[in-house]
Amino acid sequence: MTKKIIIAIIVVVVFVIACALFWQAKQEASRLQKLPISTTTSTQIFATSTAVTSLRKNQIPVASSTSTVVPSETKTYTNMQWGFEFQYPKDWEVIENPYGSPNLKFTLLAIPINKTLVHSPDPFLVSIMSSDFVKQQFSDIQNSAKEVVVDGVRGLKYAYEEESLQLIAIILPFDGNMIGIGTDKEYEKDFNQILSTFKFFK
Repeated sequence: MTKKIIIAIIVVVVFVIACALFWQAKQEASRLQKLPISTTTSTQIFATSTAVTSLRKNQIPVASSTSTVVPSETKTYTNMQWGFEFQYPKDWEVIENPYGSPNLKFTLLAIPINKTLVHSPDPFLVSIMSSDFVKQQFSDIQNSAKEVVVDGVRGLKYAYEEESLQLIAIILPFDGNMIGIGTDKEYEKDFNQILSTFKFFK
């Protein structure tokens, strides 16, 4: 008889505990449903973190807008040999060394897919050059340069005209050489978006 009473008490206790746990879980689920749902996108988070990093480094903004937002649909180009990377629109392509020149150690062109290269502006051009070559090329417009910072590296930004094209070039010191990042005025918005993702890792 005593054994039956003990079993009955155990069954009742287990039942009470199970009911209490079920009620507590139901209350928690109800509380979570009442919380506001965040609509922050990954792009917004990225843009915010970039802005905070920029303020911490006291960087001079490169883009014309202080709230440059990088498109969420992007691809990443990484160059391990020279030590840099950037993000670019998914409907663009990257072409390495499109222009042959003894003065250029490396060139890279990012362009919309199916864009004609001949006699057209360069949307996003990267060139690695010697310091002497840069001085020779930009000596005439040295006074018009403005100071900029790209990923913590301080350099100069030039806006100039060449063969009826309105060009923009950013020149930075780069591992004993100089790196030039340029565009045509026509692509300035895309240029600024890509440039805001530019990273050096050497």
